[in-house]
Amino acid sequence: MDPEFLSEIMEINEEIHEVEDHESLQRLQKTNTIELENLFRKAADHFRNNDWESARECVAKLKYYNKIQRRIKEIEQELVEKEN
Repeated sequence: MDPEFLSEIMEINEEIHEVEDHESLQRLQKTNTIELENLFRKAADHFRNNDWESARECVAKLKYYNKIQRRIKEIEQELVEKEN
């Protein structure tokens, strides 16, 4: 993976770790959802064009952003439990 991409993922994970309220979490979730949608579109285009290497790269990135999405949902649940 591209070191710049991995650095970006590390920054996002740090932001998630520091989240203390729903508003910040929703902002991160919205940004992540947009990135997932963009990567899905790119991957689909690459598959249609038989550009297997680029498609593989998009799928790998999708895995990282999907993990982020799952972590955001976990944090959201923790925040809800903390409020109750």
